[in-house]
Amino acid sequence: MKISRPRAFVRGSALIALIPLLAGLVSPAQAAVTVTPIAGAPTIGTLPNNGAITTLDVERLGYDASEFIVDGTAHSYHTVGGAPLTSNGEWALEADAAPTPAFRTRVQVLKPKDHTKFNGTVYVEWLNVTSGRDAAPEWFLARVELARQGAVFIGVSAQAIGLNTAKAAFPDRYGSLVHPGDSYSYDIFSQAGQAVREHAAELLGSDFPVDRVIALGESQSAGRMVTYVNGFATLSGHGVYDGYLIHSRSANSAALRSGVAALPVIGTPALTLIRTDLAVPVFVIQGENDSRAARQADSDLFRWWEPTGTSHVDLYTAHPLVAEQDDGKSSAPAEALFNAMLYPLNNPRPGLVPACTYGLNAGPMVWIVRAAFRHMNKWVANGTLPPSAPRLATVDGTATGALVLDVHGNAIGGVRSPHVDVPVATLSGTGNTPGFSCALFGSTIEFSPAKLAQLYKSHSVFVLKWSQSLSAGVRAGYFLPEDAKVVLLSAVKSDVGTRTGPQWWWAPAPVN
Repeated sequence: MKISRPRAFVRGSALIALIPLLAGLVSPAQAAVTVTPIAGAPTIGTLPNNGAITTLDVERLGYDASEFIVDGTAHSYHTVGGAPLTSNGEWALEADAAPTPAFRTRVQVLKPKDHTKFNGTVYVEWLNVTSGRDAAPEWFLARVELARQGAVFIGVSAQAIGLNTAKAAFPDRYGSLVHPGDSYSYDIFSQAGQAVREHAAELLGSDFPVDRVIALGESQSAGRMVTYVNGFATLSGHGVYDGYLIHSRSANSAALRSGVAALPVIGTPALTLIRTDLAVPVFVIQGENDSRAARQADSDLFRWWEPTGTSHVDLYTAHPLVAEQDDGKSSAPAEALFNAMLYPLNNPRPGLVPACTYGLNAGPMVWIVRAAFRHMNKWVANGTLPPSAPRLATVDGTATGALVLDVHGNAIGGVRSPHVDVPVATLSGTGNTPGFSCALFGSTIEFSPAKLAQLYKSHSVFVLKWSQSLSAGVRAGYFLPEDAKVVLLSAVKSDVGTRTGPQWWWAPAPVN
């Protein structure tokens, strides 16, 4: 099936075969079955979660899970004429003449059970391999919003370590898969996007006509996405994505070539911006402890958000009873995060997450990421521009300067939330120890009971201020109305302030 795309090219030279994997059989070239990370092996437990990209119950969201092989031949790339890669990201690339190895990777598909709910959007995530296995952090954060949209999610095993770890853990299932190395990862990611275009009927079914394909990458994968956008988004044969959402990037980007046989490594500049001559939108989201060095001005095709009081990874992801229980309807996850501002947790998963000196960041990143996904979909679908946002303020006015803090220790500027405007704790992307992992988790330092009593004379006063700030966030486009309901309930159900009787938003005060 060919799809006409006026803004992008479709690869005509690659041979792509999509072969559904049959769970539990030695040969992956047999008939398809649905694979769900909750009901079927492999999943978490005694084995690492290498067989499925998510341990979350997708059926609670009304989704099915399946996976396929993407089969093709890949190229590595170099700059035209051997020119250096420039910081402005406007790179001209061409394929290396050789080698052109075959690859056989997997894509995992999460789609609505009811095809009538499909909105035509497919999000394709470059799976993150920081942990040594494939993981889908953007699905983890945004899945509730994707389900609201009725979007399809596809995770791509674009890098060798994720695929090879899965092969080692489950050889009967993945033993025939082949990854030639990360120098070929960009071409593999292009061909995965092409597969969504040309083989939508095999991947999704004939009742899922694809209108938009949006690429995603977080953390290490964000670095890969920056290189992909700069080198491949405008390259003939590769423009298969209608937009890019990049979360928690560094100042530079991943190497273009990691070293292939006799072909040397091609690194990228220490400061790598997003090229400004693209024809499709790019949305960048940065936590407080992510690099601000690569800040760029907003345009009709570029947005940059810096959510205040957030970190690269936070408690929503780390706590087993927060994200994994979140269906977008219950207020329990929001309450858990709120309570973790009052009573910070420094070791939510003993043995899996290291104990940190301070509580892990319990900030509002998840809600803001969901809003960004809704804006991204509208931006690509009909050109509706997402709101611009102020940058975090720095003491010297430079992007990389120290943050300006308010009297409570929270940063000034950025994408605002009641978590920092009506605070019950100091939320930061920095300040936690020991080691690299705790630094990524940011920090939460609770206010004393005396300080809370001084700030909020009653529970009603606190909730009113929280509600006003949250409403401002909804109006600004930083919070979705659906999420604002549960975030408000987390404050309503808290014990901040003095409770003296029924609250005004539920019932009138009793008459004495």
